[in-house]
This record gives sequence, structure tokens and C-alpha cells, in this order.
Amino acid sequence: MSIPTFSLEGKVALITGGRRGIGKTFALAFAEAGADVAVCDYMDEGGELEAVERGIKEFGRKALTIKADIRLKADVENMVKETVDKLGTIDILVNNAGIAGPSPIVDTDEEFWDSIIDTHIKGYFLCSQAAAKIMIPRQKGNILNMGSISGMVAQPPGTTAYDVAKAGVIMLTQGLARELAPYNIRVNAICPWIIETKLSVRIRTDPELSKDALARTPLRRWGKTTDLVGAALFLASDASSWVTGQHLVVDGGFLA
Repeated sequence: MSIPTFSLEGKVALITGGRRGIGKTFALAFAEAGADVAVCDYMDEGGELEAVERGIKEFGRKALTIKADIRLKADVENMVKETVDKLGTIDILVNNAGIAGPSPIVDTDEEFWDSIIDTHIKGYFLCSQAAAKIMIPRQKGNILNMGSISGMVAQPPGTTAYDVAKAGVIMLTQGLARELAPYNIRVNAICPWIIETKLSVRIRTDPELSKDALARTPLRRWGKTTDLVGAALFLASDASSWVTGQHLVVDGGFLA
């Protein structure tokens, strides 16, 4: 019996929301595991995309950076086309782009609601649809969505829009998995608890919220982006070749 590995040798990965945080960590980890990596983001502050590109190339892999808004179909189609044109194909899509912010439900305006829902549900759908069109003729592919335990358990007041969006990501994952399975395309999600990124600053720096959050986390610390790498490599590699439609919780024991 051969022991499965997390190798991504010879694969091409496209990662959205990749200029920093979880997306950046995944981009570098995938490159280290052997993949060529295209990184997309809707903006580039202080050369962040270029820094990720340099990091990928340090592992001897091909790198591509693309500015795109995943809420716009034209941007998504251009992103996928450019990836295929320059890197050859797409074996792995990581839907990681995300936005968040506090907004009590009675004060939530339509623009804020739409931005949250469109990024996580419409955006992930558009990217998956475009990538699937590349994967289906090849009869293989892998889509990894960033969910959250916020999609499974309601979080502190002011996060309802985000909670609903992440619940949608979990169902989108299951629906895509069922529909794309005949083409040997697997679709899974990672659902973390609080990770040390800019999206979680409000909770981590609020004395009351942070105290409560840590008290409910058995491992008693915030997650780091590197804590998600093992799960991502498992789901993106052939080590999980019979896993699809699942959401893998990585939460320091929160749901326990």
C-alpha cells in the first residue's frame, strides 16, 4: 500500500482573495507543494500581489497575479482565461475572497447586504462555474471554498449578513459537489473559527468579544492562517480523492 501524499506537483491552482491573509498563505503553501499558482484580488495595496508572486517564484513555481472583482462575471471570465492562457489550465480553484463588517440587522442597508452576499455566494458561484467549464472537458478538477463556522452557528449581533453568506457557501459546496461529481470534479469547504487576519480584528481587539470568543474555544487561542494549510492541502490533493461535498471544520474545538 502506498501512503497518500499532499503533493500538488504538476497542478495549477487559482486562488481568489490571495494578496494577504489566508489566500496568501495558501498560495505559498501550494507552491511549496509543487503547484503553479495564479492569485487574484480586487485590489493591490502596497504591492501585496507582487510580494505573493515573488514568494511563489522562490519555490521555483510559475506565478500569475490578476486584479479582478469576483462579483462581476466579465472579470471572472477574464481571470480564468488569463490563467489558462498563461499557466495552461486550472486543476484547483480556491474560492477564498471575502469581506465582513459589523452591521446590526435594523441598520443594515441594501448595499452592505448585497456586497456581503454577492462576494461569498454569487462570486464563489461565478468562479466555480467558469472554472468548471475548463475542468469538465478534462474530466477532473478540484474546487475548495472558504466557509466558516459562522455559516453553522450564528455569531455576535451585527454579523447576520456574513453568517447567512457563509451558510450559503456550505450549501453551494454541497450542490456543486453533487452536480460536478460525474465529471470527477470534487468540491469541498473549510470552515474555520476566528483566524488572525484583518477580517477578525474587531473581535480580537474588543475586550468583551475577545474574552467571550476565547472562553468558548477549548484550545484557548486564535487560529493562525498556517493552521489551515494541512486541511487545504488534504482537500486540494489526491490524498482526499474520495472526499466531496464536505465542510471540514478547523475551529480550535469551538463547536465541541
